[in-house]
Amino acid sequence: MKFPRLNEIDWPRTILLIIAILATVSAVVNWYRPATQITTQQLVPVPQIVEKKIEVPGPVRIKIVEKEVAEKKLPGLKVLDGSNVLTTGEMPPTRSGYITAAVQDAEGNTILQAKEKPLPLFGFPNEREVGIRYGLATRTGPEGQLFARWQFLRAGNIHVGGYGEVSTRPDAKVMLEAVYKF
Repeated sequence: MKFPRLNEIDWPRTILLIIAILATVSAVVNWYRPATQITTQQLVPVPQIVEKKIEVPGPVRIKIVEKEVAEKKLPGLKVLDGSNVLTTGEMPPTRSGYITAAVQDAEGNTILQAKEKPLPLFGFPNEREVGIRYGLATRTGPEGQLFARWQFLRAGNIHVGGYGEVSTRPDAKVMLEAVYKF
């Protein structure tokens, strides 16, 4: 079998083929293993990292959050009979998620501690957006655009994806993009 020389390879098509393969792999990975979504409709239990537990003598009194107050402040929270709310917390959005632990001190106070998980070097983020723009252009005057973006590959902070737009001018674009996010 004879391999082509570097100057004989059709580089633009080869690069587009590689990108198409990566986009397909990203779509398949995100289809069969979607990211866990926490929605605004309900509170969901968080999977535990450490499941093995032992019984220890604790403080005589444990400080808890009143059920009515917790249910009022956290819409969607349903506290079962016999259950207690030990603590609550609010965490800002993150790209890689959190590791959390509820820690109780000797006085019965519970503190929720969180740490952002490290972001792996490579990933398939599956970030999609669709939008519309309207404004003034220097050559054509009023102009509108409908656009879409799909970022399907991440290497470090560089996100690779596709971008397309249709304009009110007889113009359309389909582009490959690489974005550095800090």
